Amino acid sequence: TTTTTTTTTPASKTAFAVAQFNTLAKGLSSGPSSLVPTPFPPIANEDDAARTTSYGGFTSLLRPDIVLDFDRVRKWRLLETVLGGGIAVEGRDGDDDSDDGSRRHPFPAFDIVALQEVDEFHSFFEPILIGNNHHRDEDHDPKKDDDDDTKTKDDDRSSPSSHPRHYRGVFQPKPNSPCVRWGWYSDGVALLWNADKFRTVSRCQSPTTTTMTTTTTSEATTSSTGTTTNSDDAMPGKESTPLQHCDPWIEIGAFSNNDDDLPVQNQVYVIVPLQIIPSSSSSSSIRDNIVVVATTHLKAKEGTENERIRTSQALELRRKVENVANELRTLGWEDVSIILLGDWNAEPEDASVRSILERRGNGGLEMDNDVGIGDKGMKWDFHSAYPLDDENGDDENNHFYTTWKTRKDGTKRRVIDYIFYSSARSNDGNGRRGALVTGADEVGLSCTHTLSVPKDEEVEATRLPGLRYPSDHLLIAAKFEI
Repeated sequence: TTTTTTTTTPASKTAFAVAQFNTLAKGLSSGPSSLVPTPFPPIANEDDAARTTSYGGFTSLLRPDIVLDFDRVRKWRLLETVLGGGIAVEGRDGDDDSDDGSRRHPFPAFDIVALQEVDEFHSFFEPILIGNNHHRDEDHDPKKDDDDDTKTKDDDRSSPSSHPRHYRGVFQPKPNSPCVRWGWYSDGVALLWNADKFRTVSRCQSPTTTTMTTTTTSEATTSSTGTTTNSDDAMPGKESTPLQHCDPWIEIGAFSNNDDDLPVQNQVYVIVPLQIIPSSSSSSSIRDNIVVVATTHLKAKEGTENERIRTSQALELRRKVENVANELRTLGWEDVSIILLGDWNAEPEDASVRSILERRGNGGLEMDNDVGIGDKGMKWDFHSAYPLDDENGDDENNHFYTTWKTRKDGTKRRVIDYIFYSSARSNDGNGRRGALVTGADEVGLSCTHTLSVPKDEEVEATRLPGLRYPSDHLLIAAKFEI
């Protein structure tokens, strides 16, 4: 049994942990239908049919029939990974507790979880992780959070006593999932959040409105934008009328095909603005903190054409989340941050990744008000939670990877999964709001810890997946303070 601990956080701040995990879809890794019957008749062609008998290409595994048995083995290991916490982390606070100079201690349970290649959401992940936690956000009235002086330390939502997490979430399937061709359910992306720490907001809500949004999973998966009202009615300093039963602000869908030269796109995204629920010990300013969280799974396979598609998708996602963040600020939310979680299927030097980390994309990709930069306000600077370069020759940086697998085209060890973040900061003295600054002057959202990845000797000889790790991708995670 691993005991989780939490790092001391100033009362004026709140801490939370986020996780990014490609779970490896059941429909992309199952064995022959004679061994694992499919829920639907396959509609695959000859090439696809060959894959249904090859365990998704993971034929180097010693016992793929056991390692990739989703129902009896793998789904429980996936759940264990998502709920695990309690794993050593790489610290960023300067305390040297280990041989490589990083501080290590148990990682807290995850407050936000982004999942990709999920084709058993409604049959497994939703009943287990969400269950009957479809309570209304009105249950977390901010006035009660401020006025209730009877709470004990155990009521503090940042303490380990808040486990297990009460998740709520959104699932968006692909419009044309390859899993369906092979007789399985559609895979897609899911975003889960701890309902004891975060609540959804709506476009008819500002920091001064007293009513909360009402959300259920069914509403979340069918509603893409929420209800829009005149933002002037919800500005701070103005008298606000309580608004009832506002739809949650949730944006879901597939990427558009704005380039006639690109094929129809099958990749999807989820964007959810989440308000931090202040605990009894946190500052009242925490109530104004909004984190716009997004997840996606970009186009797969290497190659120039596929990277061009990924870059288009990354730029579109960046534009969408920046527009949401800027619109929130026009509605009166003072402190807005962004977190992007996903499987980019691209390495750090590729254009699709650089288009997030740089204001101008790689290879002459201009990022203007039409693509990549929000249309309604400030330009946001993004950072990676994990170091993505080895300029300093740091062994820990060089060791970082998010997938390490063997298929017919050989063994590949790559970094293709990411946690990106950006934060607004106070006025710069000229009446303008700037982007996040790093180092001693860092304000707003800051990354304090990242989850360590397994060392080489801890990975099985056949690499990922295996009995030790249930997916061909690693779960990566970061702890933030705001």
